[in-house]
Amino acid sequence: MDFQKLLFDVGNALSKDEVKALAFLCTDILNRNLASVESAGDLFSRLGDQNHLSAERPDLLTELLLIIKRYKLISDLKLSDGASTSSSLVSPYRKLLYNLSEEITEENLEHSTLEVFLEMEHMGRISDTNLKLLEEIFDKVCPMLKVKIDRFKALQGKRREQ
Repeated sequence: MDFQKLLFDVGNALSKDEVKALAFLCTDILNRNLASVESAGDLFSRLGDQNHLSAERPDLLTELLLIIKRYKLISDLKLSDGASTSSSLVSPYRKLLYNLSEEITEENLEHSTLEVFLEMEHMGRISDTNLKLLEEIFDKVCPMLKVKIDRFKALQGKRREQ
């Protein structure tokens, strides 16, 4: 099968979340933040441009699909044939972070988020008068939540004026 067609088929089979996961896993490989990656094709193109992915070197694609547990896709596209994943191309650190994110359930995310906030308070990183770190994080991760912080700060400011 033509390698570009194979990449196209893989890209079509992946969800947006899976593409984001692959981009996250490739952050260290490409030495930059890949938050701007919009599609699998975009990611594959960047990897190809830096000689990390080609018909002669499909190992990275196979490894990425293994990490996100797309075994059937690997099998259907016969990617495991001749692909050696004995030496890992994705950093163990990226794999750890990805696996942690996959293991966090909605319930323990809610619980652990509260614990993270408490720990940040104990470390002096946040308080009712110092929300700068949370603002920076939420501005990048979830701007809708930053709006809530802005509203809180506005209310706090009005209360102090009274």
